[in-house]
Amino acid sequence: MEAKRQTTIIYASSAFGVAFNGLLLFFIATDHSKNNGGYKKMLAIVTVYNIYYAIMHIVLDMGFLMDEYGFVMFSKNFAKTGYWGSYLAIMIYMDAFNMTLTLLAIHCLYRFVQVSGKWRFIFESKKWISGMLIFHLSFGLAWCMICHLAFKPTAERTALSKAELWLKYEIDMDTLGYIGPVFKSIDPITKEVTIRWKTVMGAFGCLSILIVLYISICFGAIKLYCFVRRSMVSERTKRLQYQLLRLLFIQAICPFIFEYFPCVVAMWSGLFGFRLSGFALWVPMFTSTYASSDAFLVILGFKAYRQRLLDLRPFRGFGKKIYSQTENSDQKTTKAAPQPGNHY
Repeated sequence: MEAKRQTTIIYASSAFGVAFNGLLLFFIATDHSKNNGGYKKMLAIVTVYNIYYAIMHIVLDMGFLMDEYGFVMFSKNFAKTGYWGSYLAIMIYMDAFNMTLTLLAIHCLYRFVQVSGKWRFIFESKKWISGMLIFHLSFGLAWCMICHLAFKPTAERTALSKAELWLKYEIDMDTLGYIGPVFKSIDPITKEVTIRWKTVMGAFGCLSILIVLYISICFGAIKLYCFVRRSMVSERTKRLQYQLLRLLFIQAICPFIFEYFPCVVAMWSGLFGFRLSGFALWVPMFTSTYASSDAFLVILGFKAYRQRLLDLRPFRGFGKKIYSQTENSDQKTTKAAPQPGNHY
């Protein structure tokens, strides 16, 4: 019953992700302003990826198990396609998961180039653009390979999780391709815990690559904010740059909340003695919410798109109410302001 409810929520949140990102893509395509033309292309790329990521959740329908030995991740929809079919589905998902970070890195680099005026050749040369595309694809493939080496299926993990997987999802683990390490073993008689340091270090290496890249992106975003704050440009230009940086911050925070944090908890809680097996049900639901939350917050965070959202028929009354309150507030401020003659 819980598995069916989980699937329903994943499908619903992913459908919202497709809808919100489709709406955002429409706003981008019909945005004729000239001030942020280059940025629209970058935002469109991220939006198309979000649609792809949301569709992947619908197609694959991911599942998680967590125990004191580690975790198991698998595709429910591809569970009956045999070992290699279900394992390929996992690798495709891992690659899609990783794309969030590499696109964010390219996004951050793009903002730096636009704000600072340095290294413009990176986004003007076909050679450099091709190089970034190769980096984007090869980074994902390399990360999938590391995940394969660190988390590939083992007979020990199958024995540990086979009964639970059948009980919760009615999936036969003997023919399932999954990723799931065993970080430690516990002697059934002496209860002595033995840490599998090779597996732990492999998992840590896999995770640390993403952590280092993410911290670098966040540090770069903060430096960009400081640069814009000190820059000698008009207030109008500075406000626009702040809005665009706000979108960058949104696209940096959303994956942390909805992807990285839940997955880190799922990976490491068992090793450190936290019994959070029930949290496994929520992990794929959190990750499936990323696409919709990212698009929705981007629309709210960018003034032009927020106004267009409020101008849509379902939100028109709400939008007029907000605009009228803003105008009334402005009028009160104007009336309350001292008149020039009152000083004398």
